[in-house]
Amino acid sequence: MLHTDWGLRIFTEAASSSHAPRLEGTTPAPPFLGDTGGFDGLVCPITAATTAHPLATRVALQMLAAGGAPIDAAIAAQFVLGLVEPQSSGVGGGSLILHWDGSARALSSYDGLSAAPERVTPALTVDLDGTALKSEDVQRGGRSVGVPGTLAVLQLAHQRHGKLPWGALVAPAVALAEGGFPLAAYMHGILAVHTAAADHPEMLALYFGADGKVLPVGTMVRNPAYAATLRQIAARGAMAVPEAITAPTAEADRANPGDFWSDGMGTALVAAAQRGTHPSTITQTDLANYRAQERGPTCAAFLAYSVCAMAPPSFGGVVVLQMLQMIEARVPPFGLTAAATRFDFADPEFVHYYAEAGHLAQADRLQHIGDPA
Repeated sequence: MLHTDWGLRIFTEAASSSHAPRLEGTTPAPPFLGDTGGFDGLVCPITAATTAHPLATRVALQMLAAGGAPIDAAIAAQFVLGLVEPQSSGVGGGSLILHWDGSARALSSYDGLSAAPERVTPALTVDLDGTALKSEDVQRGGRSVGVPGTLAVLQLAHQRHGKLPWGALVAPAVALAEGGFPLAAYMHGILAVHTAAADHPEMLALYFGADGKVLPVGTMVRNPAYAATLRQIAARGAMAVPEAITAPTAEADRANPGDFWSDGMGTALVAAAQRGTHPSTITQTDLANYRAQERGPTCAAFLAYSVCAMAPPSFGGVVVLQMLQMIEARVPPFGLTAAATRFDFADPEFVHYYAEAGHLAQADRLQHIGDPA
């Protein structure tokens, strides 16, 4: 199983292989299903992929059907998610990966969370005159922008576990960006907020009509700029990452993730983050120096199971594990009903205890969990 922070899960035990034609400008890629219909023709026994968008799910299944590893499917899906739901996902953000190697019976976790720029200070939430900034000014402006880790962690995981060529994982998203994808209702709702066009004028040509209103749901959207960025990522990744590396090697680990952000890509990202009244302190050097890390997962017992999750600086898994153990400790000797011993969410007493466990776990998280670096 592979789980990433982009809302993507892939389970596989077997996948059929297929021949892979070349997409011009990239390395050979599996066949891309360009329409937005069903999943006919994808033969992947005992395989499942779940993402936040059906096009990303289809691409993930394509990679598996072409003989790719689960990490190949996840990477290809992530590039598609950066196109079809850029409000939630993209190469300018951070990602976490849990990877299960069934043959080796080994669980790996990779930390690609966004990092604080080198020049950040404790005054991050304070204005120039010393007054505290409103939370919305910090959360929506350049101050909240971290050094992106997604490309670096995808590269590292592909080096360790990938099978398909790097360029093949980028090709489906390039085809969608150039050929078009239907504007989803969720994204339409976000863009329809009255300040969206004013806050992000660069989106006008992509998502808005001549009348200044967001395009209707289902409108085919093409994003040639994203396609051009992906082609650079495909080319630079192919140069930096030795193909078909399936285990850690000194040669693989010398690859520099900063290569992705050289030249125009990094310059554009830094310029965007430094826009506005509360700009980021991020620099091109921050981009070049970022490194994804492999960390040991955090595991704990729950009933007859060992449940594992990402370790800090990710906090979600620690919260879940603490909640599970608090719930198990209270069942049944402390007065819960018989139904609650089955973790019955129809039982008000169990629901109350579940909510309180979450409250306590979140309080502990805020107090005790931070970045181990």
